Parts: sequence; structure tokens; C-alpha cells
Amino acid sequence: MKSACKKIVCFLFAAAFILVLSGSLFVYKKTHPAISVVMSVYNSEKYLDDAIQSVLTQTFGDFEFIIVNDASTDNSQKIIDKYAASDNRIRTFQNAKNSGAAATRNEGLRHIRGKYTLVIDSDDALMSNALKTSYLFAEHDNLDMFIFCPIAFNAQTKQFEFMPMLNQKYIQKRNLRIFNISDIYERTFQLTLLQPWNKFIRSDIIKNNHLRFASHPYHDDAYFVFMAMINAKRISFTWEQLYLYRLNRKGSQTDKFSETAKMLGKLDAAKAIYKEMQKRNFPAIAYVRMNGWLAENNYPLADQSAFAQTQKFMTEVRKYYTSLRAESAN
Repeated sequence: MKSACKKIVCFLFAAAFILVLSGSLFVYKKTHPAISVVMSVYNSEKYLDDAIQSVLTQTFGDFEFIIVNDASTDNSQKIIDKYAASDNRIRTFQNAKNSGAAATRNEGLRHIRGKYTLVIDSDDALMSNALKTSYLFAEHDNLDMFIFCPIAFNAQTKQFEFMPMLNQKYIQKRNLRIFNISDIYERTFQLTLLQPWNKFIRSDIIKNNHLRFASHPYHDDAYFVFMAMINAKRISFTWEQLYLYRLNRKGSQTDKFSETAKMLGKLDAAKAIYKEMQKRNFPAIAYVRMNGWLAENNYPLADQSAFAQTQKFMTEVRKYYTSLRAESAN
């Protein structure tokens, strides 16, 4: 009888232990997801259903979906609430007033809990295997950043287009697979576009370096992506197209910026990047490439003041990389 009681007690104790352990694992899993997907939203009702569904229907389910509404004046919040009510992986936040894409993305980054982070736009969409592919690559190769390719849908022509996000010729010539910034100084600004939505980043890179989107009206993402790249020790990529980007869409955030604002936004980003390059002793070739990046898309409708500011800064950069070349020659 005593032996039977002991067995029952042991069984109950073991069962209770398993329940407590499984409960703890459930709580841990919920508060420590594998991936944090961050989306900023502003008046995106036309595309928002597609964008949200593309995340919720991923073949990889261990993620949290952080959606921040930047005081939209359309039905965006109603759409967000509809999905949040039926899927507890969604965490929603709202700005009290319209604050811009950079501030809204930064609000999302404040709440990330995943091992990896992906920042996407509310008028685009993820391919169904985007998170699974990115996670498996990152885990297998112990990556700090994983870059994938998009496919673009041109809203004007209604055609799908190839969108060059990786410098294929350079990558194949160098036989790159896993690399960091020191391996690609001569193509720092020409390896990939400085946009976040195809950059799957280890969250510790963001947290430990306090990375945030710059408060520029345009090109706010260039500094964030550049800083993530220079702090990443292991970067890799795939040619697979895992993101749908809507090109030439009417009413997009970029439509509201004048050509002058675009030029000055890029100039602000370049100045912030330039300071970091100097701190980290980038070689002269990197400054040549930065000048080339800054000179791209010279925004012909921008005013003379914007051109003058840009040219003055480019002259400063040229003087600096000329002095670096002279030092290395001595």
C-alpha cells in the first residue's frame, strides 16, 4: 500500500513538474520569439491587408509582429485591430501624432524581443518562406546579417521587374559567401542598396549599438543599414527573391518629398556615415565610393542651395581621401 502511494506521489510530482516546465517554456517562447518583424504604418489601407497577411501566413511561425501606426487618418488602425484581435503574435502601438517613418520605426525597435529583426514596409509583402529561409541561413552560418533579394511590382506598368539589390558581378568575382565590411571596402556603397526591408539582422547588433533610424525626411534608413553592416561580423546573402516591393506607387511616402528634400536628406545621411567611417579608419577607396553614392540621382529639380551644400561636402570628402592616399604613399 505504501509503495503504491509513493508511486502515485512521485507520478503527481513528475506531472506537476512537467506542467510547470512546459508553462515556463511557453511563457519564455512568447516573450523570446525567434524573430521580431517591425512594420510602420501610415495611411496604408489599400495595401495593409496584403502586407499583414504576408507575415501571418509565413511558413515559419515563431515570430512577433510589431505594428506601429503613425497617426493614420484612414482605416489603417481598424485593419490592424482586426488582425490583432485574432492573432496574439501581433503587438500594436500608436503614435499620438504623425511623426514620420524614422520615428515610427524607432518606436517599433524599442519593443523588439526576438533573436533577429526584420523591418518591412506596410505597402509591400513578404514571400511565404522569407522568415524560414532567413532564419535557417542565419542559424546555420551564425550570421549577424542576412541579405535577400526582392522582386518589384511596377504600379504604373503593372509588370514585375528585376530589382538589383546585390552587386552580382562583384560578389561572383570575389567569390563572397560570408564576409564583413572589411572585405568589401571598395564596394561599401555598391554592394547592396541601403534599405532595411531585405536585411535580416541579429537583434543584439541593433540593441548593443543603439541603432536607430535617423530623423532625416528622406534617406532615413541609409544610416541605420550602414551602421548595422559595419557592426556585423558575419554577413551572407541569397539570390532568392523573398520580398515584394511596390515600385512607382501613387501616394507612397516618397511622393510627398520634393527633389530638394531628397537631396538634402541624402546629404545628411552621408555626413553621419562619413563621421563613422573616419572613426573606424576606413581606407581611401571607401570615401571614393561614398562620393559616387552621393552623386547618384542628382535630383535635377532641386534648388541651387541644395546643390551647393552637396558639392561643398563632396569637396571636403575628396580632400580627406586624397590625404589618406598621400599618407599611405609615404
